[in-house]
Amino acid sequence: MSSFRYFAIALLFIVHTAASQLRVGLSGGVLFSEAEQSRLYNTKAGSTTTFFWGGLLDYSFTRGLSVVVEPSYVEKGTFARPIEFRGYVPKVSFKQSYLEFPVLLKYSFGGTVRPHIVLGSSLGISLSSKVLAEVTGPGISRLEVEADVANLVRDYEYSLEFGGGASYEIDEYISLSIEARYSYGITNIVGKGSFTTSFGNESFTPALESDAAYRNKGFRIRFGLSFPLQFNEQ
Repeated sequence: MSSFRYFAIALLFIVHTAASQLRVGLSGGVLFSEAEQSRLYNTKAGSTTTFFWGGLLDYSFTRGLSVVVEPSYVEKGTFARPIEFRGYVPKVSFKQSYLEFPVLLKYSFGGTVRPHIVLGSSLGISLSSKVLAEVTGPGISRLEVEADVANLVRDYEYSLEFGGGASYEIDEYISLSIEARYSYGITNIVGKGSFTTSFGNESFTPALESDAAYRNKGFRIRFGLSFPLQFNEQ
């Protein structure tokens, strides 16, 4: 019985210590989404502005070194304008949504204002993938065709991330932060296959080239608010 009592006390001490070193909160911001691609648009991809939001967990090993996990919902995408044909101007957009889990090593320094740098990787789980085609031209104000291409997109995406920012400690509990971070996808998210879309009474099944490649990348600005999981007793 005494051994169990000592084990329980040790376990409670570990949990108490971990809680005192953990900050939780909310984060979100703007993503300037881009991609490196070939044989998908057959032309250069343009960037889009999307959004992300989620949670924030910051576990400190020391005053200056911590591990940050940011589970987030992220929207990504690019678009392209193929060559104009007989006055018709097409615009093709590739839109994706992910549940992402960045795991970052953070080094911070300073006092009330604490600059920091971050470096790590991220796992993204695909939630949806769509292609949207918009056509304007003579006699057409705007024509839209949308197709679900989830079966052509891999379920997972891995990215490398790095950046920096600063946090401001409003008081001994609440901290606000801003951060600029660059993300580069190391996974080719598209695979070989086809998808079906329809327009009116007609259906189309275009095929994707077997050597098509598409890797997400982008620059994001993140805002965050955090507080300790366990407050210090007065």
